[in-house]
Amino acid sequence: MTSEAVIIRRCQSGELNQLEHLVYLHGRRLYGLCRKLTGTETEADDLYQDTWLRALDSINRFQAGNRFLPWLFTICLNRYRDRYRKRKRWSRRLVKPQDDNGLDLLATDPAPGADQQLAETEEMDRLRRAVNRLDDSIRIPLILYYYRDFTITEIAAMIGTPEGTVKSRLSRARKLLKAVLEDDHA
Repeated sequence: MTSEAVIIRRCQSGELNQLEHLVYLHGRRLYGLCRKLTGTETEADDLYQDTWLRALDSINRFQAGNRFLPWLFTICLNRYRDRYRKRKRWSRRLVKPQDDNGLDLLATDPAPGADQQLAETEEMDRLRRAVNRLDDSIRIPLILYYYRDFTITEIAAMIGTPEGTVKSRLSRARKLLKAVLEDDHA
């Protein structure tokens, strides 16, 4: 297989069929992020495709020497924000039906694969629901750090905030998750 840098240079020089190699290298991780962000397979598919289309349109702006995956994830996060900002604004204005525990009955949880379903415990399901209820400003850094293994420096560059802000958002997310999980156990 050709190196990533060579594939990118070929794409930039007009050999757009080389994009399939980039999809092969990074598609699975990108789709995982899309699932974590959107929570449903249909929306994840749309975001995934939209991200690749935007990456293809912007490939000439990618600078050699940078890592491709953080650049691709930045595009994904920006597309997510653009696509869901309006919907989120409207959802705040609507009254949502809740169950006896105060959980949103209309919220969708990401469905894990069959092999994950066997291994997943009730605790992990509660954690996933708690993460999905977090505000995007703290949920996105949490997903990138704990689920996608990016460094604080990389996350700061992706979301356009200082490293200290990323650290404080991660700390806040941990505290909120701890409180939610403790309340669930009480």
